[in-house]
Amino acid sequence: DVTGSQTEVGESKNTFKYELKSNTKASNYNITKVEGDLKVTAEDGEVVVTITGHSDSVEYDGNEKTVSGYDVAITEGSKYTTDDFTFNGTAEAKGTEAGTYPMNLAADQFANTNTNYEKVRFVVNDGTLTITPKSINPDDEKNGITVTDPENSIYDGNEHINGLTVTDSKLNTTLVENTDYTLTYSGDLINVGTVTITIKGIGNYTGEFTKTYQILPREYTVTTNTDFKVYDGNPLTAGGTVNNLVKDETVVFTITGSQTNVGTSDNTYELKFEGTAKAKNYTHGKDSIGTLTVTKKSIVPDGPNTPDEKKTGITVTDPKDSKYDGEEHRNKPKVEDTKTKATLKESKDYELSYSEDVTNAGTVTVTVTGIGNYEGSFEVTYEITKRHVTLTSADDEKVYDGSALTNDTVTVGGDKFAKKEGATYNVTGNQTEVGSSENTFTYELKSNTTASNYNIEVKFGELKVTPFTDKVTVTIKGHEDTVTYDGNPHSVEGYVITDISNKLYKAEYIGVKGYARAEGTAAGTYKMNLTAQQFSNTSASFDKVTFKVEDGALTINPKSITPDGPDTPDEKKTGITVTKPSDSKYDGEEHKNKPTVTDTKTDRTLVEGTDYELSYSEDVI
Repeated sequence: DVTGSQTEVGESKNTFKYELKSNTKASNYNITKVEGDLKVTAEDGEVVVTITGHSDSVEYDGNEKTVSGYDVAITEGSKYTTDDFTFNGTAEAKGTEAGTYPMNLAADQFANTNTNYEKVRFVVNDGTLTITPKSINPDDEKNGITVTDPENSIYDGNEHINGLTVTDSKLNTTLVENTDYTLTYSGDLINVGTVTITIKGIGNYTGEFTKTYQILPREYTVTTNTDFKVYDGNPLTAGGTVNNLVKDETVVFTITGSQTNVGTSDNTYELKFEGTAKAKNYTHGKDSIGTLTVTKKSIVPDGPNTPDEKKTGITVTDPKDSKYDGEEHRNKPKVEDTKTKATLKESKDYELSYSEDVTNAGTVTVTVTGIGNYEGSFEVTYEITKRHVTLTSADDEKVYDGSALTNDTVTVGGDKFAKKEGATYNVTGNQTEVGSSENTFTYELKSNTTASNYNIEVKFGELKVTPFTDKVTVTIKGHEDTVTYDGNPHSVEGYVITDISNKLYKAEYIGVKGYARAEGTAAGTYKMNLTAQQFSNTSASFDKVTFKVEDGALTINPKSITPDGPDTPDEKKTGITVTKPSDSKYDGEEHKNKPTVTDTKTDRTLVEGTDYELSYSEDVI
């Protein structure tokens, strides 16, 4: 009777019982009972478990929405079930605002718990909740959206971006610009006319609609001033203003009112919309027009003690000063009536007379006498000033050549002499050696030139002798030597000047610092490290000297390590001797025995790895 059994993955004994038949005697047998092994292994094939999260799509209504759960699909024909794995995540997506919300399902949230299956793979398709935006158009039925009309504005030269209020009555909330919707303005936002607003839903809202508002004309008025003055033969005019124009906007505004003779008239005006203001942006209101009145007056300027009630408002600007030029200067004053803002005219309002000398430097007196509609007289003065003349000898420069540098040129500057006037010059400045000095001179005025009409300033130029300016190149080469290693120190020193590009430059002009020496004992190349910076120019006659240096060097060549033979000539002997390696007895180990190499000329035993290397034949055992 066999009772052994194994279902799950694992191993157990195949148990059984037996009973001898009736014709079989136990005493005739030695019976050994051996139970076999029963073994169940895990399924070899891969099981694919596909997890698909639930998804849903709803319209935004301000409330939180949820979708949860997932569907499971298992490889066809497999006995694997949903009881064979666990899930440690949250299969839920939720949200309130318009948008897409993932469950964030992932394969690592699922784990196989059935050991009968070794290869279980979870493929996850995430679930989502989609909340679509709500229509913002108030014309759409039953969406609960209401919108206020934007207010109209009066033209003021500024943009009028008038707002409005959008309400979602179903959510009992006022929507927020740039969160729930955007406003786009079309049309002219500044000038009179109609502006259209396009309201477009964003975020939790979608769709669009339009609203309009008006920019209305602005009222303006004109005020002209009332004014009066003492008669001066000129039209009396007064200003005016255009009221309530937008700041910095302009119209062509002309005062046409005028009163020349004694009397009174309206201060009229003309206005045209030909400036920056536009006629369509304005409407005309009621004006305030002033009057113009003219009376007689005196030309005598007010004095410092004139009572205010008797002041005429006459001001005089003294004639401008003139600079002496050999010609007559009958300079004129400027007479103004500050009360009428008029400039009076010579020969119409007054006459001028002058003192005797109006040519040479000095003070000129002018008498102003009123004529026509003016009476009285007064005096003013002005100056004929001296000319400021600079006499400057020439600057000059040359490279030193042993001869005197001179330059007889004298330049007349400043105001210069008047026409046909001037001076003669005696230039005495000179410079021979390297350096500089003043280019001195004296002068004498011509017979037609009066000293009192001039301020004369003398300036000496500079005569300068400079060093040679040609570039000089000095080429220097360090000494070199080559020897063979003999264990003793060797050196090479010094240099040679191989070339100087300018024959005027001498070797004694060269300054040297440092050493020109290379030294060494071991085989190798030793540089002097000679550089151009070690050489300098010591002559003031040359300011562009460069040094081109080729470094010197000592080369010590390696000595031959080959031992002398019995026939080696004395002059070629190296002094190398070799003691052969000792012999070894076989012992199963490697025997890399070493020779001794000696340089008898340097009296030293050479060192392996420093002076020579050893290599051996293949078998050293």
